[in-house]
Order: sequence, then C-alpha cells, then structure tokens
Amino acid sequence: MKLIIVTIVPALFLFCGCSTATKQAQVRQIERLQINIQSLEKTVEEKDKVISDLGKELDELQVQKQVQEKKADYKLTSKNIQKALINTGLYKGKIDGKIGPATKKAIISFQKSNGLVADGIVGKKTWSRLKDYL
Repeated sequence: MKLIIVTIVPALFLFCGCSTATKQAQVRQIERLQINIQSLEKTVEEKDKVISDLGKELDELQVQKQVQEKKADYKLTSKNIQKALINTGLYKGKIDGKIGPATKKAIISFQKSNGLVADGIVGKKTWSRLKDYL
C-alpha cells in the first residue's frame, strides 16, 4: 500500500503540475493573440482613415477637374466676353457680339480692377480671369 501511495502521489503532482503549466501556456498564448488582434484592429482603423481621406481628396480633385474642363470649354468670343462682363456687373448692354464703346469701357474697367494692363483688348491674361464669370 505504501508503494502504491509513494508511486501514485508523485505521479498525481507531476500530472497536475503539467496540466497547470499547459493551461498557463495556453492563457499566455491567448493573451498574445488578443494583443495581436488589438494591434491589427488599430492598423485597420488607421488604413480605413487613410482610405477615407484619399476618397475625399479624389472627390475634390474630380470637382476641380470638372470646373476646369467647363472653363476650358468657353471660347474667346465677343458674346462670351459680354456675358462674362454682365456677370461682373461692369457691362449693362446687350449681348450682340459686337465690341462697341460700352463693351470696351467694361473690358478696361475689368482689367483695372484685376491688376491687368488696361488696354481694352481681351488677351490671354484678361480672358483667363474673365471666363471665370461665365
């Protein structure tokens, strides 16, 4: 009987100790995995924010591109000049496609108010600013 007790008791302690060690190892492994999951979730959140910011930037650039394309579509014609001048409030005449004295006066006023050479001629610099009013 003593032999059985002497053999079984250490075996039980050894077995229980191994079981406890195994459970502790599993707990540590679970804790490490949870930390890794939290780290990955944080990384995903950061990437989602970057993606969201890039989406907003893309939307803004597309709007700017559309505005620029729209402005590029306006050709330098006397009617477009008159339309733009009306929108600035500097021209009150008809849109007849003729650059008469009233249109010329409005062009000069526009050029002066925009720091351009006030010669009454709608060149590249004047048109680049004036077409914004179309």
